[in-house]
Amino acid sequence: MIENHTDDSLNDEKIIFQWKKWLLNKYIILTIVFLVWMFLFDNNSYFTHNALNKEINKLNDEKKYYTEKLTKDSISYKELKYNKDAREKYARENYFMKKNNEDIFIIVNENDTLK
Repeated sequence: MIENHTDDSLNDEKIIFQWKKWLLNKYIILTIVFLVWMFLFDNNSYFTHNALNKEINKLNDEKKYYTEKLTKDSISYKELKYNKDAREKYARENYFMKKNNEDIFIIVNENDTLK
């Protein structure tokens, strides 16, 4: 029984020695250091790419928003440029313009931001 115990300890020592030998291999160490450097510290690291991808997505969303807004505004511009009734309606609603024989009543609620 004592002999088995020593055989187990020798086996354990062999396994530990193999692991140490494997971990102390210079190519393995260099590979691990390289991967850690590239993953965490380099200018092209994972975290940098992640932040840049988020910024790209945000800018693409803004581009989509402004493209839609530009389309709507160009339609409104063409409408105002070529349609006299649309210009009159726009002037009346936004600048409170009126004809000579009209009176304008502006109703202001207490909750309105204009004061």
